Amino acid sequence: MLKGVPSNGDHMRECRSWPVAADSDVWDPYTLQALGTSHGSVVGHICYALRRSVVLGLFKLRSRRQERVARFSSSMPLPAKAVANYFLDRAKRDRIPMTQMKIQKLVYIAHGWHLAMLDRPLIREKIEVWRWGPVIPDLYHDLKEFGNQPVTRKSVEIVIDRTAVNLRAPKISFADRDTDTTKILLDRVWKVYRGYTAAQLSAMTHRKGTPWQDMARNLKIYIPNKLIQKYYKSRINKNARST
Repeated sequence: MLKGVPSNGDHMRECRSWPVAADSDVWDPYTLQALGTSHGSVVGHICYALRRSVVLGLFKLRSRRQERVARFSSSMPLPAKAVANYFLDRAKRDRIPMTQMKIQKLVYIAHGWHLAMLDRPLIREKIEVWRWGPVIPDLYHDLKEFGNQPVTRKSVEIVIDRTAVNLRAPKISFADRDTDTTKILLDRVWKVYRGYTAAQLSAMTHRKGTPWQDMARNLKIYIPNKLIQKYYKSRINKNARST
């Protein structure tokens, strides 16, 4: 393939009181590092281009291959694509168009509230500092073909074995759909933020005092989970004081 928590009852009570409150296609160091080259290496650029052309060629086979579904337990950090697909399902149900930027911001916001409310990360990927706010590169590259137009497919992974090339759409598997705290939180995030535009959500995630702003000011590449958690916990405390 290419590339001690409080009880459920405590978390459900917290969730019920929860506040209601892209960049260009560049030679990113994340990808080049995975290829074993430096960011400035000409060989690295060529290697990346060759790999990318092969992958894109294989990706075109998707119409001839059956799309598989990969299920991931909500009890552990999830692939960002699985969270994105959860929101895409909700968007389809509610007939709300979703751009790739809006999906990016919803996944990041859900990750922040998950860290603050449940004291564990929602997604397993690192979050990078880009011009228009926090970005999960793998998710961005998968959906960037849509630009600012509505996304019309699930986010997928390419899976290559000896005999076939397949697409796999990551999906969250909930132990109990009625009591799973991750599901409760994701549904809450969707209810609160679904009506905002991509631009509005982007502004929320890189305004003054946000983790993105702190890291961008200090010329950092990644936003650490501890900083995201601290910020969203402060939002909870602020809302608690105002009620």
